[in-house]
Amino acid sequence: MSSLLTSLANVKEYLKIPTLTTTYDALLTNLVKRSGALLEKYMGRTILQATYTEYYDGDGKTKLLLNQWPIISVTELNMDNSRLFLTATQIQPSDYVIWNNVGYLELLKPLDYLSGIETAYGRFFIHGQQNIKVTYAAGYATVPDDVEQASIIHVAYLYNKAGSEGHISMSLGGLAKSYDRRAIPDEVAMYLEPYRRRPV
Repeated sequence: MSSLLTSLANVKEYLKIPTLTTTYDALLTNLVKRSGALLEKYMGRTILQATYTEYYDGDGKTKLLLNQWPIISVTELNMDNSRLFLTATQIQPSDYVIWNNVGYLELLKPLDYLSGIETAYGRFFIHGQQNIKVTYAAGYATVPDDVEQASIIHVAYLYNKAGSEGHISMSLGGLAKSYDRRAIPDEVAMYLEPYRRRPV
């Protein structure tokens, strides 16, 4: 579910539309929703706090990059090639580190998590398909100011394009047209750059 990254009131203030003028409220409200979905797709993550249960493929590495961040807390980290995810295969919090602001978990010591016996083969998320289960909370309590500013500008951009079908220029006589093909203008992308998903 995508976040609402700004409010109708803030968009109207930016567009200098009087508060009591409601002619375009329905359109702007829809654009706020659509903009939030598009910008979060661009960033590769959800902004506001929520709880997630997700399944990942083990890749033999010591770090597991989660889909959402900043990580607030981890309720369960479980690694089981049989995908039963019982209590016996849970990884204890003392056995991994949570890198909150970059959104990944890192195993601390070599354990065979299927038997609970310390081994010498190394600390890693064992290879498997959907063999890692993580239940965690992540996201921001409120939308960061720069993300909200990006959303406001983006909604205004979509609003001002309405009816123009993306035209940015037209030759004399209307025989040739050029189009703005960008779904997200450069100014908006600049604000969002620090929040985009990065590999570990």
